[in-house]
Amino acid sequence: MKTSLRPFLSDIIDYAGLYPPSELPLEEAFRKYLSHIEQKEAWMLSKFVVGTGLLHELITLIDAESESPSPFKITLVGAASDDVDGFKKVIDNTVEAIKNTLASTAKKIRIPTLEIKIPPACLQEESSSDLQTAIEYAVQSMAKSETLPHQIFFEVPGFDFDIKYAKELVQGIHKHNEWLESNEKENYSFSGFKIRCGGVEAFQFPPTDYLAKAITFSRENTVPLKFTAGLHHPVRHFNDSVQTKMHGFLNVFGASLLSYSKKLSEAELLEILNDENASNFSFDKSEFSWRGQSVSFEELHMLRDLSVTSFGSCSFDEPVEDLQELNLIA
Repeated sequence: MKTSLRPFLSDIIDYAGLYPPSELPLEEAFRKYLSHIEQKEAWMLSKFVVGTGLLHELITLIDAESESPSPFKITLVGAASDDVDGFKKVIDNTVEAIKNTLASTAKKIRIPTLEIKIPPACLQEESSSDLQTAIEYAVQSMAKSETLPHQIFFEVPGFDFDIKYAKELVQGIHKHNEWLESNEKENYSFSGFKIRCGGVEAFQFPPTDYLAKAITFSRENTVPLKFTAGLHHPVRHFNDSVQTKMHGFLNVFGASLLSYSKKLSEAELLEILNDENASNFSFDKSEFSWRGQSVSFEELHMLRDLSVTSFGSCSFDEPVEDLQELNLIA
């Protein structure tokens, strides 16, 4: 394995077996996660993704399993809401659920990340104050304790893929992160933007120009990124099961890392996102490169940690098997 592949892919997959298209029962998803931890490719595996409503049940499974990793790392997904008042209630319920479940276990559990959709009403142009209220309320609530998630990734709801909503949210996150920089919160990191890359039907896959714009705007506003859905395979390709082209995680992460490193144009990002030739994505001992554009080994570590974080996938086996077929891993 080429040295630069390790920082590019390390801790990159948040295992989301509970979510479509797999939609496994909790115990089966939990068992699969435990089995993946034992694989030699476990260095690519990150957190277990679970909704707030199943958190207590998950903790019960962790308590009953002597082989559970310690700490057991969780990405928590908050419930959706329609407006800022409903959003505040969701945050309050989330805080309460975390506190109650962690108080009930002696096992070491870490919930570093919360993912949550911003209410649609907060993304209207006339509702910018509601957006700031929602972001601030979530961050302030989570920063009250070191046991609560120390980073939140906010998501645009639905599958509209109108870039104006992404820009509205990224601007809101950026504004709050700027405030946070001058008013340090001991238990909180900068908020990020979660981008949905697919689903179980063709209309749930965003066009590449949307991704190029969203990645560029996030980079311009120094907002961290994470991705979810539709990224089971390394390279963009037409997929028969959904009758559309699926984005590749080498494309999406390669484009994002090069954007943050080299400030590439949207047109350049589009070339990377649309590339269906795996041989154009190159890894050697000192850098990752795509057709002459490169990111150094050291910068890969930094950017993956701070700016281009991970993606949620209901499958761990598919990414691993595809990487093996490409002879990127043994």
